[in-house]
Amino acid sequence: MWFGDGWGWAGRFLMTVTTVLVWAVLIAGLAALVRHLTGARHQRPGPPPRPGDGGGGWQAPGAGNPPAERFARGEIEEDEYATSARAASGATANPRSRRGVWPAIAVFASALVLGLASTGLMAASGAFHRPPPASWRAQGARCGAPAARGSAVDVTVWDAGRMMHGPNRLAPDSTRPGPRGTGMMRLVAHPTTVPAGRTTVRVFNAGTVTHEVVVLPLAPGRAVGERAVGSDGRVSEAGSRGEASRTCGSGAGEGIAPGAAAWTTVTLRPGRYELVCNIPGHYAAGMYTELDVTR
Repeated sequence: MWFGDGWGWAGRFLMTVTTVLVWAVLIAGLAALVRHLTGARHQRPGPPPRPGDGGGGWQAPGAGNPPAERFARGEIEEDEYATSARAASGATANPRSRRGVWPAIAVFASALVLGLASTGLMAASGAFHRPPPASWRAQGARCGAPAARGSAVDVTVWDAGRMMHGPNRLAPDSTRPGPRGTGMMRLVAHPTTVPAGRTTVRVFNAGTVTHEVVVLPLAPGRAVGERAVGSDGRVSEAGSRGEASRTCGSGAGEGIAPGAAAWTTVTLRPGRYELVCNIPGHYAAGMYTELDVTR
């Protein structure tokens, strides 16, 4: 089980409370079972009392109850009798209620101690610092890019998810520029033309797998999608002007998680550039587009 650093103190507090409650339920259940077993062992059922039995098994109404006898004889009023009866009832009930409080206090104290001890052992073992599964990181990585410095280029990366494989996979997209482009993955930029100078490239991953965007210069006479793909499924990043591949952050990282954003600020001279996703296999799947920089 993971209780990673993303939860912080809130996650640890919730874990402690949950552990205390679990211990409290277990201890209370065990105490109830012990009371039931010991009560059944010591109980000795006997015949019900009958009128006339000796040994005080049965008493006439009001016997041994002076307020009742006095009320029956008319020596006290009904209000005084009721007050006396309530006082007598409280005198017999309070000791029992007080005795019932101490087991509850003991159960709570034991559960608190055991809960804190369990949480401490988990913290000492490093359970709170283990990295979460990748799927959990992706679900929790919801963020937006900051305001642009200079011009802004908003890039959306997308993939077909489950449709990328199997008999229902998408057919090649002949409308994509360059020799590649299967329609299974897309990289779209807006706008596609910006003035020279500082430009912030903001990327949003609308797909189901990790993506990135690298800004590469485009040689004269070359078209996007024509770069040679190596045996590792990636293209050369020689001359890179920058990349956005850090989930919820700026610059290079380990990739943009699904549903998250990343960004990078670069200074571009006039010319043609190619924005590519250089995750292995993604460029060949059609993740590229052209960005023109004017004077």
